[in-house]
Amino acid sequence: NTDGDPNTGWNGYNYAVNRKSAGVGCAIVETWTGSAWCDHTVVQYLCEGTRMMLTLPREFVGLEADPVSFAFKWVDNIPLDDVIAFYRDGDTAPTGRFAYLYRT
Repeated sequence: NTDGDPNTGWNGYNYAVNRKSAGVGCAIVETWTGSAWCDHTVVQYLCEGTRMMLTLPREFVGLEADPVSFAFKWVDNIPLDDVIAFYRDGDTAPTGRFAYLYRT
């Protein structure tokens, strides 16, 4: 959630990263258009053991100026069509509808 508004995006989330692969070491960043996810750009990522690191330039998500504030969530094996799946299916962090908040 890059705009701080829970009423925009898909259940508040404006971007999804790595729902679709763009090949080894690359992930597709998607934008919520109001009715569907749409490809936005491609970013690089690296997996080492249980860690995943990705490069997501600020300008890709409209966060060029400081201070920066956004909420995010890690989701695994959950289709983004039903937010209730955050409670019952796959893995999420943090659990349920909670999200991490990052601020500079």
